[in-house]
Amino acid sequence: MIKLSLTAVVLASLVHGSVIAAPIAHWTFDEGSGSIAGDSSGSSLDHTLSISGPTSWSASGRFGGAINTGLGSNLEMLADTVDLGAAWTISGWFRNYHATADWNTLTRGSFASGGDHQIVGENISEHLGVFDNTNHGMVAATPTFDFDSLAADVWHHIAAVGTGGSTAYYVNGAHVGTAAYQSTTDVQWIGGVISLQTFAESLDEISIWDEALTAGQILSLQTLTADSLGDAPTVWAPGTLTLVGLGIGLVGARRRSRRVRNTALDQTPS
Repeated sequence: MIKLSLTAVVLASLVHGSVIAAPIAHWTFDEGSGSIAGDSSGSSLDHTLSISGPTSWSASGRFGGAINTGLGSNLEMLADTVDLGAAWTISGWFRNYHATADWNTLTRGSFASGGDHQIVGENISEHLGVFDNTNHGMVAATPTFDFDSLAADVWHHIAAVGTGGSTAYYVNGAHVGTAAYQSTTDVQWIGGVISLQTFAESLDEISIWDEALTAGQILSLQTLTADSLGDAPTVWAPGTLTLVGLGIGLVGARRRSRRVRNTALDQTPS
């Protein structure tokens, strides 16, 4: 099976006109066993996730493996958290959002930092937005986006971009709304908080950048990636980029003006 490396994904973004910098944290969930998930970004900090609750490993992720996160599970950084700073992007894949009428948290900061929920589904309404644990509470994206509108049993891409005091949300490559609040805390939990607010049944390829990615770059993350069967995707663009070589050793790149195939390519949040 061909697994598209992060390097190939970064360079593939040239098709959309710009290069995506390397993320400051990236979890592939390809371990397949054990109680931790490693950060493959190359960061000098320890962003290893400790896995708790009813979880299991899956060989049928969006790309390679994935982690199944049953209700009551969460993934927590016990050593170093991820500081977001003035501008950031969080991206990942999920399958089967837990529509339980409770809160559903994909990412949340540490208690010491104030603990904002950067990507959260609101209880009852299932609206997408951010939860400001210090002042404002839930700040839903406008226009509203409901998670229960998504198809079941398929992988969906989600991204949040925080910059300039607001947070823009993207689902499956499309901008679906913007919340009038931006978290500047950190990220400590992924997929849930302690034993509450589990986000979805399965997660894959969660990444965090310390910069605000553009809409085109978000689309690159959602589209230019090899599928889980190992067949490289077809790229349609007037001037496409062919990646030559495999993940750990990209040999080069060349542009062609025709269709090509990439050969490497509780009731409130607490």
